Amino acid sequence: MEILTIVLAGLFAALGAAGVALEGVVTNFISSHIHSGEKITVRIDNTPSYAIFSGHLDHLRIATRRIEPIENIYLDALELESDPIDIDIATLKSGHLRESLRHPLQSALRLELKESDLNNALESDKIRSMVQQVLPPEIGKQFAILHIHSNFLLDNTISIGVELRQLEDGKILDLTLGSKLKLIGGHTLELLEPSGYLNGRKLSSKLLKSFADGLNPQLDLRRLEKNGITARILQLKLEDGILRLAFFVRLDPLSK
Repeated sequence: MEILTIVLAGLFAALGAAGVALEGVVTNFISSHIHSGEKITVRIDNTPSYAIFSGHLDHLRIATRRIEPIENIYLDALELESDPIDIDIATLKSGHLRESLRHPLQSALRLELKESDLNNALESDKIRSMVQQVLPPEIGKQFAILHIHSNFLLDNTISIGVELRQLEDGKILDLTLGSKLKLIGGHTLELLEPSGYLNGRKLSSKLLKSFADGLNPQLDLRRLEKNGITARILQLKLEDGILRLAFFVRLDPLSK
């Protein structure tokens, strides 16, 4: 929902400025909050047009190509399309999106990520450091990540190769993990048929199953519902070195 917050903040901040083309303002506002972008297209529909001054929008659509929302991470495509939006402008301007909603905010989001772009990101010091920080403490204290590489395979299968340095003696280890991604009920990604190799030796299936079973609950989008967010994955497809994802997201107003 962060992208919607950025867009709506820019849109309603421009209200009242004579002669301002709102779609251009939103485009510029998005550009100022990302690192780069080859193409950003914004379309705003409203009937009557002046309803926007009371915080109502019939339809908002954003289509982008080759954008860098976070440093070193490129998305080949990112598109967002909203249902009607109805918010309290003053509350939104104070920085509280959920509190500003008069009705649930619903939108569809589609993105495309190239394998090559993901690998370039994984080679950056910043991203590698972020991955290092989310490792379980018992692993992070023993190993330093040197390199990470991903492969998008057939049948929605992904493989991750990691080169590690053991901190105690400097020994280099090559770890490869792979798994099929299965979408369950639109709300959960499940790791199936996990495989793994350490320095070319196959890891035990029991260990890999335990790892997958521990990670699967973290991939359940229903965990977000306690924060008023309903998210569902409409499409998950790995094909031709591109990950294609489509989501539906609903943000409920904060109960008063």
